[in-house]
Amino acid sequence: MNFDFTGDYKTKFKAYVDYVLQTASQTDRGTRMKLIEDLTDAYVRQTGKRPDPPELERLAHAVLHEELSDPRPDKMTLEEYPIMSERMHRVRTQGAERKRNSAGVVTYEVPIDHASNTGTDGIDYTPAKRTFNNPW
Repeated sequence: MNFDFTGDYKTKFKAYVDYVLQTASQTDRGTRMKLIEDLTDAYVRQTGKRPDPPELERLAHAVLHEELSDPRPDKMTLEEYPIMSERMHRVRTQGAERKRNSAGVVTYEVPIDHASNTGTDGIDYTPAKRTFNNPW
């Protein structure tokens, strides 16, 4: 594929990136990576500049299309190195798009540090701190 970056080269590069993202589901990873490599090489060769970081991030999303579009709800436990989409990260950290419980509270994951001193029997084994309320 021949890429032309004369004139408004940033807009043209964005249009090429849109094309790569639109065709990501119909092509295999090797073909997408070759197309992305040819696209970025042509951009640098013709403009003498690197592509903008947001556009490079969109190209990275095209490379990882299979991982980011995996619909399985348990993919985090099935894959050795799972990749979360931006939506999954929002759901897990901010409780976005989660239903509320009967008390109206949105539940979400908490850092493992909150349970670091809790035993399997449910008792909190955090070392006691000195208090000044005791008369002794």
